[in-house]
Amino acid sequence: MKLSLSTPELLAQLQTTTRVASTRSAVPALSGVLIAADGDRPALHAALAGVYATDARWTEAAQEYITALSKDPGNPDLAFNVAASLDQNRNPGMALAYYGQALIFARQRPTQIDLHAIEQRMSQLQAHMERSPAPEAP
Repeated sequence: MKLSLSTPELLAQLQTTTRVASTRSAVPALSGVLIAADGDRPALHAALAGVYATDARWTEAAQEYITALSKDPGNPDLAFNVAASLDQNRNPGMALAYYGQALIFARQRPTQIDLHAIEQRMSQLQAHMERSPAPEAP
């Protein structure tokens, strides 16, 4: 049986899961919701990413946000969340790229993100990357 995001049971499960305090119990439950919905809903991947982010599991959060963004291309909020996850995971080059995408997407779609804060963070990351020597190739 294929569920729709508008299915009341699916929405109730999603709301219950995202309120769970422990990531250990939330991830299997939310993963079950994703499987039931065939994983086609960007909001479900974003919710799972949020659970990972709450537990500072930045690599997994970034992967889920990237999946969500691939299912909703051009979403500035998702691009920002990918960038923030990569930033927290100390991947400044990729974070810069996604922050830049968030700015571009924000010109095309409504968003709640603070564009000025993104520009400031991008400047900080660029300055940091200029000060840090690139690793040498073997």
